[in-house]
Amino acid sequence: MKGDLGLAVQYCEQNKETSLALLLKNTSLVKSVVEQYKFKTITRTNVPLLSIAIGSKSMECVKLLISNGADIEAPDGVLYFHS
Repeated sequence: MKGDLGLAVQYCEQNKETSLALLLKNTSLVKSVVEQYKFKTITRTNVPLLSIAIGSKSMECVKLLISNGADIEAPDGVLYFHS
């Protein structure tokens, strides 16, 4: 995954809230979905950035995404990360 969305995913996975905040300030990624995302051994499609932050236990990024307008009821959300 390349570009700004790839960076946003990386920041969510690593709980880099400051870096994510700077990226969100200059883009409209807050409601973006990742076409294919591998979480542990499962590849899912159309996964919201918010779900990636939740699955990565990046609570600061979760708070940041929600405060910037992420859809907390987006399909393919938290359920993807329950075992």
